[in-house]
Amino acid sequence: MEDEKIELRVLSGEDSIQTLSGMESLMLDLIMKIIIGQVSIIPKSNLIFIDESISVLDKNRLASINELFTLLKQYYNNVYLITHMKQVKNHITHTLEITKENKRSFISNL
Repeated sequence: MEDEKIELRVLSGEDSIQTLSGMESLMLDLIMKIIIGQVSIIPKSNLIFIDESISVLDKNRLASINELFTLLKQYYNNVYLITHMKQVKNHITHTLEITKENKRSFISNL
């Protein structure tokens, strides 16, 4: 921390990594949200929204997405996921589907 700024570096051995993949960036973002939520003195949120971010997961990570949801449920009572990916449908407790017909949007509780 320097001059009221926090610098975060991702290290591999002694070298600093300059570029993260989409999946690495998502994982780092979620981890930072959890850590800041745990150490902060501000009131804790009991929900998290993930908007289209899981599309960066590779096939192996997507196959074990239950582990991600299990981890998030340890810190948040409600996890909201916005996605177009049909592969995660079997791993979600409740689903709202939004469809568009004749310039109107319809929400279905599945």
